[in-house]
Amino acid sequence: MPQGSKHDPLTEAEMAGFHLKSRVIGCLDDCAGRLGVPRDTLRVLDWGCGRGRTVLKLLEMGIDAYGVDIDPGPIKNGIPIMEARGLDPQKRLICIGPDLQTPFPDDFFHVVLSEQVFEHVSDLEALAAELFRITTPGGAGLHVFPAKWRVTESHLHIPYVHWLPKNRLRYWYLYLMVNRIPPWRGMEGMSASDRAEVYYRYSVEKTYYRSLKKLRKTLNHNGFDVDIQTGKTPMRKLNVSSKFRAWRAANFNSVELKTVRR
Repeated sequence: MPQGSKHDPLTEAEMAGFHLKSRVIGCLDDCAGRLGVPRDTLRVLDWGCGRGRTVLKLLEMGIDAYGVDIDPGPIKNGIPIMEARGLDPQKRLICIGPDLQTPFPDDFFHVVLSEQVFEHVSDLEALAAELFRITTPGGAGLHVFPAKWRVTESHLHIPYVHWLPKNRLRYWYLYLMVNRIPPWRGMEGMSASDRAEVYYRYSVEKTYYRSLKKLRKTLNHNGFDVDIQTGKTPMRKLNVSSKFRAWRAANFNSVELKTVRR
């Protein structure tokens, strides 16, 4: 079953074809083993939950799962299926504000997950501080997002745009490339210049690509130990040639950060 759009209600048919990635299951198992608790006693937060697919799948596994998102639209599209399953969407799917504060108590979660979120956060310090506050000591985080030097930008699907400064040079590049970008919903009838402006504002205001050094430093400063992953092996356990391949993947493809709260 193809993944549906965040702009459409989540359906049971889509959920039937959705499965958690092996890295998520591995993170849950690792955390449960480190804390010495059964996996189904974990409390898990999906940060950037969208319509709540991951939350629902975790609940199916017997795990106490919650989601937060800054965009109310996708959350709204997850409410009907939650209600149909007899769940309380106001408890499980929560819209948060730009200050990134959540309503959960301190040390509440054993695991915090995010997928394609870090590159959208303007205030990384605020995010790291809130993640620390709501994660229990010894709790884990798994955060996956596009690397800073990935050639093709993951949201506009064209090369190099995120390498350019956030000024009109970026706009003109987008204008030249506009017909290579799949039109977004609601763009029917828009001129090329108007579409380019929408893409430009999105890339400037909604994407923030950072170096691995900056990411590690911020998370360390806020109380997390960090492993940059490649496949299933932590960077610190690789030999020199494998470390180079891992560095190349993490800088030019997708970053997979595993964190442990001190």
